[in-house]
Parts: sequence; C-alpha cells; structure tokens
Amino acid sequence: MLRPMRMRSLGLPLLLVLAACGGQDVQAQLSVQSPPAAPPSPAASARPGVPQEFWAACGKPGRTVEVKSVPVTVRHADCDLTGVSLVYRGLGGVVVPEPGTGVTGNFDAVEGAIGGSVSAETDATTNDVIFTADSHGP
Repeated sequence: MLRPMRMRSLGLPLLLVLAACGGQDVQAQLSVQSPPAAPPSPAASARPGVPQEFWAACGKPGRTVEVKSVPVTVRHADCDLTGVSLVYRGLGGVVVPEPGTGVTGNFDAVEGAIGGSVSAETDATTNDVIFTADSHGP
C-alpha cells in the first residue's frame, strides 16, 4: 500500500525548481546569482579634453575644483564651469564668472606662507574658461 508523501516546507519549491531545470545541472543553476551592479567607472564620466578634476563640477554651479596644474583652458562646449569655484594649491580661489568677464584673487604672503594670485577669465565668444595662477613667497 502506498502512502501519500508529506511535503516538507522546502519540498514543493525544490520540486518546482527541478521541474523548471529540465534535468540540467541543478546545483550550478541554484548557486549562480547576479552580482550587484558595479558603480560606474571613472571612464564612464570621462570628458575628452577636460582634466579629470573638473568632471564632477561640469554644469554644477557651487561646486569646488582643486586645480592640479596651471594654466588650464576648459572648453565650454565640453564642460560648463560657470559659477564653479576654482582653487589652486592653497592660494585661494575664484568663482568662474559669466561669459566675457574675468576675476582675479590676490593673496599676500605672510610669515612663511605662499602669496600670489589666481585668475579665471571666460571668453565672450566661446565661453571657454582660462584659469591661471602665480605664486610667490617661501
């Protein structure tokens, strides 16, 4: 006499998985899971012709960029820096002005500190930003 089988709590789901696999390697299919999505790589946000330190600030007034080398020109067509603060090696910084204007910040050297100036000019025709810096002191 055959007795009815009792289904354990995992019996039915396992039976359904086995049926869905159609006799294929069940263990391999059960252990394969999709990895979590990886964050976008820096290359995904790359902007050709724009130094990497500017990438996160493009089109985002109020951001601050620590400029690594000067002079630097950033084409407006590649990256809009209007309203972005540019700072260089502790000299201080300036906010990128509206097209056709420029701004310079002067910093005096005091006891062992570096003084100098930083400038940002925005071309009236292309809106390209030209950033320069000059330092003096110890």
